[in-house]
Amino acid sequence: MRFNPFGDRLRALESSILKYRSYEVLLVVFYVEEIKNFAMRTIQSNDQLKLGEPRISPKTKKKYQKLWDILVSEGVLEQSDRILIEDLIEFRNNSAHSLADLFSDLNTDDVSKFVSQKFSYNHGAAVKAEKVYERLVENMNGNYFLTISTDSYVFRNAENLYKKEMKKLAGKINKLYEERKLEIERLNAEQDRFASEHIQLLKPIHPDNRKGNNQITPIGKATMEKLFDLGYSNLFISYSMKISLRTVKAYQKKLYA
Repeated sequence: MRFNPFGDRLRALESSILKYRSYEVLLVVFYVEEIKNFAMRTIQSNDQLKLGEPRISPKTKKKYQKLWDILVSEGVLEQSDRILIEDLIEFRNNSAHSLADLFSDLNTDDVSKFVSQKFSYNHGAAVKAEKVYERLVENMNGNYFLTISTDSYVFRNAENLYKKEMKKLAGKINKLYEERKLEIERLNAEQDRFASEHIQLLKPIHPDNRKGNNQITPIGKATMEKLFDLGYSNLFISYSMKISLRTVKAYQKKLYA
C-alpha cells in the first residue's frame, strides 16, 4: 500500500479540482439536454409546417442518430460536431450512471486508483458543449423556424454562477499546481541529497523505528530528530519514515518548543 503523508483527506489542489468538475458536469448535463431538445423540436416543428411526412416520428427508432444524420446532411452540423455531441452525450450518461468515476483519480487510496473505471473525465467538456450548442443555434437560425424553450432563461442564474465559480477555481488550481510542482522538485532534491550524503548513516524506515502497535520508538524519534537537525523538511521526513505529516509536525513542535 502506498504511503500518503496527508492521510485519506484531499489536499487543496485535489479539492479544488473536485469542485471544478462538479460545476462542469452540471453545465454539461444542461447543455447536452439543450442541444438534444432544441434540435429535435426545431426539426419536428419545421417538418409539421411543411405539411410533409415527418422524418422523425414517435415510432422512429434511434431518433437521435436520425436527427444527427439530418443535421449533417443539411449542413447544420459538421461531422466533427456530430462526433463531439455524441461523445458529450456519452459522457453525460456515464456521469449519471458511474458518478464515482468522475472523481476516483483524485483520491489517494489504493482502492480508488486500481478499481476498474468505466470511463475517464472529459476535460473541458462544458466549454465544448456550450460552443457546439452555440454553433447549432447559429447555423439553424435563418434557415429554420426556431423553437426555443424557457429552460435557458430559467437556468441562467445557475449557469452564470457555475461559470463564475469555475473561473475562480481555475485560477486557484493553476496556482496550486505550480506550487505542487515546486514541492515535488524540492522533495526530489532532498531525496538526492539524502541518497548521496546520509543513506549510510540513517535508516528512516528501519523496523526498529516502530513498536508493534506502530508507535514510534526512541530510536525512531532519534532518527527523526537527526533529520530535523540536518535540515530536511517535515514532508520529506514524513515520506521517508512513513509517518503521517501531522505526527512529524507534532513531534517537531514538542522537540523545539
